[in-house]
Amino acid sequence: MAYKIYYNDNVNDPTLLGVTSSLNDAKKMADEEAGGYDRVTEGDNVDVFASASTARIEVYDGDMFTILDNEPHLNEAVYTTEYFYIN
Repeated sequence: MAYKIYYNDNVNDPTLLGVTSSLNDAKKMADEEAGGYDRVTEGDNVDVFASASTARIEVYDGDMFTILDNEPHLNEAVYTTEYFYIN
């Protein structure tokens, strides 16, 4: 089993940051990647899906996307960090 860690800003294609066989190691790597940034809070009133200034780190059990019936399907992340500001 391979856990894949992605940087996702919802604007650009997600970037693969690393692969590990342990979910705990994947969570640790995700938290370390997001650790130096300010978190988006509810009071910030930011649409994280439309903002080019926020991102999060996502962990997937395998690939982020699979092909079903010739269509890409986004798999569910097994772990995500909170959204954080990148600018």
